[in-house]
Amino acid sequence: MDLEWISDFLELASTKNFTLAAKNRNRSQPAFSRRISGLEQWVGVALIDRSVHPFALTKEGEYFRESSGEFVAAIYRTLDECRTTQRKKDNFVKFTALHTLAINYFAEWIAEIYRDFSPIRTTMDANNIHDCVELLRSKQCEFMLSYSTPAIPSLLDPSDFLAYKLKTDKLILKSAVDINERPIYSLRGKGAINYLSYSSNCLMGKMTEKIIATSCDNYEFNCVYENTVTESIKAMILQGMGIGWVPQICIQAELDRGELHDIGGDQLSMMLDIMLYRPTKRISNDGESLWAFLNRDK
Repeated sequence: MDLEWISDFLELASTKNFTLAAKNRNRSQPAFSRRISGLEQWVGVALIDRSVHPFALTKEGEYFRESSGEFVAAIYRTLDECRTTQRKKDNFVKFTALHTLAINYFAEWIAEIYRDFSPIRTTMDANNIHDCVELLRSKQCEFMLSYSTPAIPSLLDPSDFLAYKLKTDKLILKSAVDINERPIYSLRGKGAINYLSYSSNCLMGKMTEKIIATSCDNYEFNCVYENTVTESIKAMILQGMGIGWVPQICIQAELDRGELHDIGGDQLSMMLDIMLYRPTKRISNDGESLWAFLNRDK
């Protein structure tokens, strides 16, 4: 059963004539009659009293007409509203981004786009790297903001996606400071140092594991906390719970206030490129215009 069956019945109830109703519904009369019979079987009662001529609606048919008429009208109103909403959404340029970039960079960057190019309408879906890639691959968004570094292979096939470098960031090892503005933790101390770790299945986790594997043979870390979200690692560092790597872009205010201290130096840091990715195939007109604006000097 579908709405078309109910609409057939409502047309028949309105015209009180099988031939005219079938014509109005653009159906053959035999097919139309079968659909009405099918509806009655689905409802479980006779809706048409065929013992009289011309036919009449049964008591149940009258009740079904009244209720189903309101139902069908409400459904079509809802469909119109949903489609209108979707049309409005279709005018938005759709982005996905790592949580860190969605929170700490996107607003700054899109504000520059507003000033220098156009006040485009955007939507943002913040995710982990795997979900971001899946959204881009499945065409549920047009652009992806992510970090890139030569140390970690990209999850995107360069033959299917284009990339544009927006900015350079830096992954740095930080400790909170005490009341005398000295770092609470130091790599020069003896014994294991409390370490705030990213989960190994996230992009930040893979990056920090790379730093540890290549540059931290002389240090012993005691992992006391693990999370996939940079903001959570940052909060734990500020509470003095341990040391952790965080992108500079998300701690600039704390650095300016002297609340965090770099204990790793360049040796235990990693340069990161903030990249904007898009499919090679055509995207929306606004998306294409934005891409052309970014590449205008190339």
